Amino acid sequence: MSQSQSSETSPFVVVSHPTRQGYGYRWPMAVQRGGLSGVFLTGLYYKPDSVAHRLATSLPFGLGALLANTLEKRRMPELDPARVISVSGPLPEILPRLTGSYHPSNALHDRLAARWLRTHARGSTPTIAHGFVDTCSRFLAAGRRQGATTMLEMALPPWGDEIAAPEYERLGYPYPRNKQPRTHQAELDAADYVVAQNAFSVDWLQAHGVAPERIALLPVGVDTVRFQPGTDPDTAADPNRPFRAIFVGHQSIRKGLHLLLEAWQNLALENAELLLVGPITDEIGRDLHSKYDGIFTYVGMTPPDLLAELYRSADVLVCPSLFEGGPMVVLEAMASGLPCVVSKAACSALRDGIDGYIVPIGDSAGLAEAIATLHGDRPRARRMGEAARERALDFTWERFYDRLIDLYRRVAAGERPKTGFTDMTVV
Repeated sequence: MSQSQSSETSPFVVVSHPTRQGYGYRWPMAVQRGGLSGVFLTGLYYKPDSVAHRLATSLPFGLGALLANTLEKRRMPELDPARVISVSGPLPEILPRLTGSYHPSNALHDRLAARWLRTHARGSTPTIAHGFVDTCSRFLAAGRRQGATTMLEMALPPWGDEIAAPEYERLGYPYPRNKQPRTHQAELDAADYVVAQNAFSVDWLQAHGVAPERIALLPVGVDTVRFQPGTDPDTAADPNRPFRAIFVGHQSIRKGLHLLLEAWQNLALENAELLLVGPITDEIGRDLHSKYDGIFTYVGMTPPDLLAELYRSADVLVCPSLFEGGPMVVLEAMASGLPCVVSKAACSALRDGIDGYIVPIGDSAGLAEAIATLHGDRPRARRMGEAARERALDFTWERFYDRLIDLYRRVAAGERPKTGFTDMTVV
């Protein structure tokens, strides 16, 4: 697209996400940074100047301070609060605790966001309705009826039965199949464009009937200030220091933890340790920990600053997921100067043989071989880590904002590639 075309196309962007995670604020932040008009439809959002929030954070006996600390995680200070509309309020936070599932709260937010969109159509202004997988089938449908261009952010493919089910069965567990196939298919059908966050997701979409001209590849960003390499080269180069591999994510089969534990046990590396970071959310995770007890150190959930320290203390990140959307942990590790050993599903922005190694999905032996290579050649591991850091610098959140705004302008102008999908990583 030429600069003249870009400047003439100024869409009104409506982003909808019930967000319980801070990174969800990055999309409306991009709209603001790009100078576009738009709003963010979400759940609980902290506005310190509002009367309700001032009263809540003024509660006595330390309750107000505790609540303020919690609420502070539900906003982005740089984002203009006037752009944020809490259509579903605290319900996306409350309902999962009551029901044990995110589906009811996501469905409720979807209904309320769709109702807002029907009520506030923008007339002749080019409008983009951008929703997130598992939360936006009605929102996207309402956008289409109002004449908006609809976009689906596929943070995670909604199902991966053909990949994951055999692994569950091999380990003797029932596979938790997609319980909302109609809803997820409706989202795909209602989207004029689907944004994939890694190459695996692009392939997944095409394999499931989404035409390539409807697909855009745009990975998320990473905070390269928080996540950066350690500053002690002597420590990093010490050959007597234990080689540390780190896994970050849910302790689950979908994340491929069983493959890593199997590989690590078979390797039996000298002077090496495996660190597991992330929550145990079900009995399968507990079973895996019990089966391989003694070969790893479990850290559990960690705040971002401690996670950054753990990356800096490691020599390699291993992310062997069975299916993924574009795991942030890979970019975080790359920004921290770590080579990464990942499955094809978790490739993110990683370049095979340069920033680390990409192995086939479900290949425990391939994981072991790649880990052993880095363990046996520390200088190679350091070179790959340096390349990974340089690669991550092209995927900062600022670069993400620029690429997303460029994509919005292309979408508003009706621009589609003549062949293949739209690759925003080359912009």
